[in-house]
Amino acid sequence: HYTPSDNGMFSEAVFSLTEDIDGNIWACTLYSGKLAKLDIKSKKIRIYTSKDFNRRDPGFLKSLHIKSDSLGNIWLATFTNGLLKFNPKAGTYSLFQKEIGNSSSLSENIVNYVYPDKDGLLWAGFLNSGI
Repeated sequence: HYTPSDNGMFSEAVFSLTEDIDGNIWACTLYSGKLAKLDIKSKKIRIYTSKDFNRRDPGFLKSLHIKSDSLGNIWLATFTNGLLKFNPKAGTYSLFQKEIGNSSSLSENIVNYVYPDKDGLLWAGFLNSGI
């Protein structure tokens, strides 16, 4: 059992958890805009903030859902920034957002759910525009 006072994590309102390919547990929250990784081997928690992604917006990581894929990427369904794909081993990320005039982009930037399926397809559920 881990609480915010134990590790400086964030508010207790964890919205989603996922396990990565190495067995580590990742947690996201909407309110604090932080991402946490519990390293199963060391039992240490690493907290990621917007600064770790070179972003000034403290709400950059505010997320409703988190899921890992078979390649080791961590996907965040963010509250206002679309989909974020984070490769923790490389320390890199890609951001997928709605682009006005681009029908191939996301339909909106409020993503409620993300699901990478076994065939490598990524599914996303949106607040106002379905799947």
